[in-house]
Amino acid sequence: MQELLEVNNLRAGYSGSSVVNNVTLNCRKGEIVTLTGRNGMGKSTLMKAIMGILPAVEGKIIFSGKVINEFPPHKRYKEGLVYVSQTGGLFTGLTVLENLTIGIEKDEAVENRLNHIFDIFPRLKNRVSARAGVLSGGETKMLKIARGIMSDSKLILLDEPTEGVQPSLVNKLTQILMDLKKDGKGIILSEQRIAFVKEVSDKILPMVNGKIVDEIMKNDKKMQKIEKYVVL
Repeated sequence: MQELLEVNNLRAGYSGSSVVNNVTLNCRKGEIVTLTGRNGMGKSTLMKAIMGILPAVEGKIIFSGKVINEFPPHKRYKEGLVYVSQTGGLFTGLTVLENLTIGIEKDEAVENRLNHIFDIFPRLKNRVSARAGVLSGGETKMLKIARGIMSDSKLILLDEPTEGVQPSLVNKLTQILMDLKKDGKGIILSEQRIAFVKEVSDKILPMVNGKIVDEIMKNDKKMQKIEKYVVL
């Protein structure tokens, strides 16, 4: 599989304080990599540093063969890197359709992707004219993920996609991720729902105190020990 992202010895944090320390990981085309661990272990901070929302104090981020440390978030987005945040990330005063298409030049390919989105999330098609600020929690989660797919990205960073959603949507998310994987997308998840992690992940990277402490491959015997990194 083709390498999409390489992160080498990354250190990042807030206001001079390091939250992520000496992190090294990679994600390949058609691979799902999951960062797991308890709250406050640095998963979201790592994703924000990869996206450029937070600066990398040390280390190197290579995406599609380019060192992107100096790229602002919008340039990383244009390169094909997308971050779907745990909170926020939508234009609440705009409609579902406007959120899906804003900043994207309309052409036949975009129309096809939009139709694909509505096939995946028929609920969004029914709410296409509703403003994002009035959507339910589940609909909001759908729309945020749909925006990530609409971007025609190479790699999607998904921060806690199953948090606060009903089981039926978790099942749908599983299928969506499998389809994205078949399409050759790279996916990095931050996730604590153990059953979901085991189902979708090719590689699991538990985080403790800002560091990746293990690498667990799918069907590895160590998969049974994931709970110790997540359950209090």
